[in-house]
Amino acid sequence: MARRSTAHPTGETRTARVAAGAGQPARSGGGTALRTRLIATRAADDRVRIWPPDVQAVIGGAAAADPGQPWSPVRVHGGPGTGKTSLIVDAAVSRLLRPGVDPESVLVLASSRRAAASLREEIARRVLSAGAGSGASGPGGAGAGSGASGPNGGGAGSGASGPNGGGAGSGASGPADDAESRALREPLVRTVHSYAFAILRLQASVHGNPPPRLITGSEQDMVLRELLAGDIDDGAGYWPERLRPALGTDGFAQALRDLMMRAAERGVGPEELSALGRKHRRPEWVAAGHAYAQYEQNMLLRGVVGADAPGASAPAVDAAELVGSALSAFATDPDLLAGQRRRIRHLLVDDAQHLDPQAAALVTLIGTGTDSTIIAADTDQSVFGFRGASPRFADGLVEAGSSRDIVLDQAFRNHPAIAAVGAALAGRLPGARPHPFPGPVAGTGDATSDDGAAPDGATLDGAEVKVFSSGAKEATAVADLLRRAHLFDGVPWSRMAVIVRSVPLALPALRRAFRSAGVPVTTPTSDLPLHRQRAVTALVQVLRVVAARELTDDDAVEAFGVDDAVALLSGPIGGADPGAMRRLRRGVRRFDERAGGGAATDSLIALRRAILDGDEAARYLAALSDAEARPLVRVLDVVEAADRVHRARRGVEETLWAAWQATGLERRWAAGAIRGGPAGEQADRDLDAVMAMFEAVANFADTLPAAGPAGFVRYISALQIPRDSRVAGSAADAVTVLSAHAAAGREWDVVAVAGVLDGLWPSLRSRGSVLGTGQLVDLLDGMDPDALDTVARTTSALADERRLLLVACTRARRRLLVTAVEDGGGDASPSRFVGEIAEAIARWRGGPVADSDEVSDAQIVEPPLDPGVDRVLSLPSLIATLRSAVVAGAGSGADELDARTRAAAELLAELADSDIPGASPKDWYGLAGPSTAAALWTPDRGPVTLSPSNVEALTRCSLRWVLERHGGRDGDGTPALTGTLVHTLVQAVAGQIEPAEVTAALRGIWDRVDTGAAWYSVRELERAEAMLTNFRDWLRMSRDDLAELGVEAEIDATVPADSGADGAEDPDAADVPVRLRGRIDRLERDRQGRPVVVDVKTAKTAISKADAQDHAQLATYQLALALGGVEGANTEPGGGRLVYVSAANRNTGATERAQDALTPDRVEEWISVVRKAARASVGPDFAATRNPGCAHCALVTSCPAQLRGKTVIDD
Repeated sequence: MARRSTAHPTGETRTARVAAGAGQPARSGGGTALRTRLIATRAADDRVRIWPPDVQAVIGGAAAADPGQPWSPVRVHGGPGTGKTSLIVDAAVSRLLRPGVDPESVLVLASSRRAAASLREEIARRVLSAGAGSGASGPGGAGAGSGASGPNGGGAGSGASGPNGGGAGSGASGPADDAESRALREPLVRTVHSYAFAILRLQASVHGNPPPRLITGSEQDMVLRELLAGDIDDGAGYWPERLRPALGTDGFAQALRDLMMRAAERGVGPEELSALGRKHRRPEWVAAGHAYAQYEQNMLLRGVVGADAPGASAPAVDAAELVGSALSAFATDPDLLAGQRRRIRHLLVDDAQHLDPQAAALVTLIGTGTDSTIIAADTDQSVFGFRGASPRFADGLVEAGSSRDIVLDQAFRNHPAIAAVGAALAGRLPGARPHPFPGPVAGTGDATSDDGAAPDGATLDGAEVKVFSSGAKEATAVADLLRRAHLFDGVPWSRMAVIVRSVPLALPALRRAFRSAGVPVTTPTSDLPLHRQRAVTALVQVLRVVAARELTDDDAVEAFGVDDAVALLSGPIGGADPGAMRRLRRGVRRFDERAGGGAATDSLIALRRAILDGDEAARYLAALSDAEARPLVRVLDVVEAADRVHRARRGVEETLWAAWQATGLERRWAAGAIRGGPAGEQADRDLDAVMAMFEAVANFADTLPAAGPAGFVRYISALQIPRDSRVAGSAADAVTVLSAHAAAGREWDVVAVAGVLDGLWPSLRSRGSVLGTGQLVDLLDGMDPDALDTVARTTSALADERRLLLVACTRARRRLLVTAVEDGGGDASPSRFVGEIAEAIARWRGGPVADSDEVSDAQIVEPPLDPGVDRVLSLPSLIATLRSAVVAGAGSGADELDARTRAAAELLAELADSDIPGASPKDWYGLAGPSTAAALWTPDRGPVTLSPSNVEALTRCSLRWVLERHGGRDGDGTPALTGTLVHTLVQAVAGQIEPAEVTAALRGIWDRVDTGAAWYSVRELERAEAMLTNFRDWLRMSRDDLAELGVEAEIDATVPADSGADGAEDPDAADVPVRLRGRIDRLERDRQGRPVVVDVKTAKTAISKADAQDHAQLATYQLALALGGVEGANTEPGGGRLVYVSAANRNTGATERAQDALTPDRVEEWISVVRKAARASVGPDFAATRNPGCAHCALVTSCPAQLRGKTVIDD
């Protein structure tokens, strides 16, 4: 699908979409053109919202604080979509537009940065809209022509009236430009942590102290791992013995960090944590308290060593300590608290269910004595308990049913079917409900256009549950839903989302399906740590080189090793593929051999030295060709640019920037991202990673200005937790794929909740069990200590997972699709929640369901398997369907094509005229002829040259021979390398070299061979040494029968022409001259003086004795001897032997398989075999022949004789 944006004459932005199915192709001249339908981008809804009188009183400020109770908040609570956030927006706008209210006195607290940004934009837009668009007619007057709507903007109504006009869009009693002229020195909307950080900065400024610094989770994790590493070096004596083996793992550091944060969020410091551990016999808490104290001391030391010291840092606090530090600042500085209370007269808090106890205490502290405090919450949506959030604050704010307890009981967001799903999930949550689940407002969620009419072909019809037989079918169905909603219902891509339990698990299948269907997708940043992302890895390697150039040789090896050099040359900067690396290494080795008189350093070691030493590099570049030197030149250009800046002492940030600019990757990746496709997606991820890296280096430089590249490399390599970037990104019109936690507080028109699988959703695995984090939280929240180890945590975990699914499902306004997979094999099966949702939808539709009060989880019937989508609504899928119809109709054998086939052919012709890829038959696989019919050999090139091993391969399968001969064999595989080494060292053994010397040579070479895992390398080395031992034993035991004639003896024989083939009518029977060339591993002489061929084999399994009699390679060697192919040797062959050195034999040293000497009749027979092999090698046709070697063939996917290798045109 092609998309473009155009400017409409009226000023509104419109989106042009060109897609199959959106309009009929129309003839235009000689070709065709697809019709284009323009869809206007939806304008922001500024209509006045109509609220019930009690809610309107809260919004207008009529519910003033009780002078006798300084802390007298108003609690606003209700289910999903009831307008809690809209109420907060209207209340803020009402106060900002009210005469006499200082804008600085209004503070809105949100649960996240995204929520704060959204609230800030909405409030600012409504304030400006009210100031610019409504004429002031007095208190309560509504702006002329403004429409009223429900809290979420649905429906249309008349102008609003009532006290204070309600909110944004109503008339303001005062000059319109007064609202616009008010400026704020402090942000109107903040997160709780942002406000706490501002308090600490204010306190530091007042007392002349350096401002604090917020430490990220990645940095905190790094510090903890450093402390734990020190504990391990010191013996880890204070840690319980059962935990000591885990201290060095990343998971333990994260568990310790989690425990510390949960303790800090509840006001528990190191001493209190250790005391709790001693009191409740928890030695892990005692040890964690000790580590917590070390961590605090470490962070304090970093802030007092001096700004110029390498380890210097501004005073740092983590997110959990932030709020506690602000509370401490208020406790120790009464003037600071008094000043904040004087400034903040109106406090509005959204999503209070996400507050932890310390944040709740901060809200209480600053909200005491205000003119109005409104706190909105829905404890059924409290899903951040793993971060320390607790719904207790929201539950205990006010007395239920009092005048300060406002319940919103109408859902303005969801379609009634979606609301039914939410009600079913909420109804199964444990405990009493704080409020009834909201009922839908009439008309909510209908597929209506801006004028209230349903668009033609609207398909948004509420909620649905589907179960598929595979993940691919599930992803395709989700893509089809989104595609149809966009094309038929005009839903922008940005108003659709896919919510999953785990993004890394679900994303690959979804991304493939979306790419195939033409659905643009935006995903969260990579879950990989920053230093493991390929773009960052390349730049980190450059910084390693810059740092290593200042070190001694021994230290430089550790800082920048051979593996680093290979990664730099073959990565995005060097750009060397395997072929380019081989050329470069050959060129380096060639130069070293010439310069060293035959001896050469390992080429990789030489390249590492060249990268570190410019003079060394210049020597190599002078001797290498341009093609060979290209990767090295690219790397050296980048390294030299970074090194110049570093030597100028311009800081690590400038050094990294110089390296990035020198790579030239920015232009290439930016162009690739614009082109799109898989490569464009990778380019996008690479650019995002580089942006995150520069953000990290900026923070590092601000924190440690005196540190250099080596320090930054250590810093970024230690960051194991993916960090959230605070760099603003452009909003893309794309579908969002995100986790259920990330979806909290947001909404979309169309939502697919995918992958609701047993074991994944709900995920009931134990969390924080190593250090007892859950028990600590329960204890601090008031649980009886005796019940800590007996409470059923699975029940609470199930409730948390149900709340999470409730949040996910209720993000949808108009359309909800819940999907699962039942593969039939037990690897994937639907969650217990799937049946509950299906039953709720059936009940809403009026279908036959059992009474919910009488149905247990075991009695809920799972929905049947869905066959999946036949065709996705996309051009590739449409073309595939049309092609299938044309091919089936044309191949039916009928004299005339039916109407369906003709229609499909005409549509394909029109699409082909529009240059749609895949529509023209010239692009179809299997219809094009061979690229050439020329044979691999022509008579003018002389005889066909074959080796005995070629004859064996051609006799077995000519297709495998030609594919392996032209790149289909991995010569660098471990078995091939082992065979090559053993064959080479066998010659050394035969040359009477000492066994110890041969073994030492083998081990020296083996260290430079990449054989994969260390254990596998050790095993293969032992096997190779055993082969040499077996060969030595065979050589010793066979001297009674054999005497050596030669090692690596060359053969060169010509097979006589077949006179009987002259004039043959069959071209395949025409004689092909053949020349046999090769080397015999060992040529021996038997007691009759006849030459005996010995071929050394390294295979693990020997062939049978019967198969050895027909072994083609041995027979061809004997044939060459009979034809005089070995100079000076007897032409009467004495047979052949296969020596399997991998299998020891007590009688012969190594397992032998013998072949009898060729008789004259057998010589003629093998001449015919060789001629047939020669004809098979000529081509252009090569036959795939089944043989015993098929089981070990690496080319099975290219073989039409195998099921895996068949193509769509094979029978």
